[in-house]
Amino acid sequence: MTRTDREAASHPAAFTVHAPATGKALADHPVDGPAEVARAVRRARSAAARWAALPAARR
Repeated sequence: MTRTDREAASHPAAFTVHAPATGKALADHPVDGPAEVARAVRRARSAAARWAALPAARR
């Protein structure tokens, strides 16, 4: 999927995380679109279900 110029202008391809105490740039992270977010949510839900099924002693 390609982004239009309008989408690119309103949604940056990445964002920078800064340390609150110093303002120093720590890392750049990509901005995902709806499809990528939906896949990540599905994976997280699946992992959470497997984690919840483990006995506390195995966590």
